[in-house]
Amino acid sequence: MARASRRVSGHTPETESPNRKTKPERNRYTVQVGAYSNPSVAVQWAERWRKKGFDAVLKPVATSEGKVVYRLHVGAFHSCEQADQLVSRLKHKGVAAVRRRVGN
Repeated sequence: MARASRRVSGHTPETESPNRKTKPERNRYTVQVGAYSNPSVAVQWAERWRKKGFDAVLKPVATSEGKVVYRLHVGAFHSCEQADQLVSRLKHKGVAAVRRRVGN
């Protein structure tokens, strides 16, 4: 199954093709702030993060049970230390946040 990324700005989801040659990732880390089984709830939460000034991206991921979970990522960072700084700030505010490597 091809993975798709959906930017919340209303653009059509982009699909990653395993045969397509891509440029190396410049930003290798992001921060996951949610995962939702309901796509409309995922979009609502992504919009809330966008209103706070974050670049929010939804990434649909297939589970082992054959269902889809929409991971909500914010930010794009060159280093894990940069992503960890945001994770720390968010956790201090009570937000469950996890650093993720781009592509995972």
